[in-house]
Amino acid sequence: MDFIEVKRQDKLNVYAEFLSVSDAFDSGVIPKSYKGLVPERCECGSENIVKSNRKILRCCDPKCAIKMSFALAEMLNNLGIQGLKQKTCKKLVDYCLKNNLFEVPTYTEIVKVSRTEDLSFLIGSSWYNLVNGLNVITKKPVTFPEMVSYLAIPKYDSSTIKLLSGFNSIVDLVKALKEEGELMFFFSRGVKDLEKIKYLIDNLTTILQFELAMQVPLLKQGNQVRQIAVTGSVSVDGISVSRNEFANYCNQIGSVGNVQLFNVNICKAFNSVEYVIADHPSSSRTYLEGLQRGIVITAQEYVDRLREEVVECVKAYTNQTTT
Repeated sequence: MDFIEVKRQDKLNVYAEFLSVSDAFDSGVIPKSYKGLVPERCECGSENIVKSNRKILRCCDPKCAIKMSFALAEMLNNLGIQGLKQKTCKKLVDYCLKNNLFEVPTYTEIVKVSRTEDLSFLIGSSWYNLVNGLNVITKKPVTFPEMVSYLAIPKYDSSTIKLLSGFNSIVDLVKALKEEGELMFFFSRGVKDLEKIKYLIDNLTTILQFELAMQVPLLKQGNQVRQIAVTGSVSVDGISVSRNEFANYCNQIGSVGNVQLFNVNICKAFNSVEYVIADHPSSSRTYLEGLQRGIVITAQEYVDRLREEVVECVKAYTNQTTT
């Protein structure tokens, strides 16, 4: 594939800052003395492209078998499936492309081909790791953002969890994209990298397929942000703590495993707070306004309520998975 073909399909102008390595030599972006050192074409035959700042070099073909094998190896590693490194994944990708078993190795496509026993001859004992690992992962309780982070979508790692915080399904995500507009959805969340935006949009179907493959309900994320105000000295479980220590302690309570059910923040905007935490009466404006709104509560009472909510969330999930 030539880069000009990719640019014709580039509706978001993602590749505006890229040029082919051949053009980079002609324009002087890459010194001609580097010819022979910087390959103009990928091993797959497609043109290599380079960013104008010369910091990124890659194959221009989205369906490059080499890129796909690296992505597949990363996805399987994220899923906790051992023994399938890039070289093994390259064998798998090459075989499947040659036999028209898939165009792109998405999670769903890999599940399909994993049922082909011919692969046991191709990749040896790794085939058993693949089959068993794919079966186990669909039974693992995770949140929607964690599930998406497993898919090795380019440029999405732990940042996925922050970006998709509060979304509990692909339906929630697609609804927000439609209501806010694709670009504004990302811009309002601090993502302005057009290439990163394109990668997630292009993989919505893959995310849907993975969600449908899950054999247990996704863990529902709680009310992610709990805004509180703290006034005066406070104590929890008989120990005096600072405001920040109190918030950190609450966030430890609001976490179950890798899942943050509740995220407690100390907020200065009084109209946004849910509770005013105060162990003793005072003449502070925060305390008096909280008293007027009926939202004053001691630190111990708040922690005890938070613990009860966490227990209820875990119970609700347990009921979902056993009925």
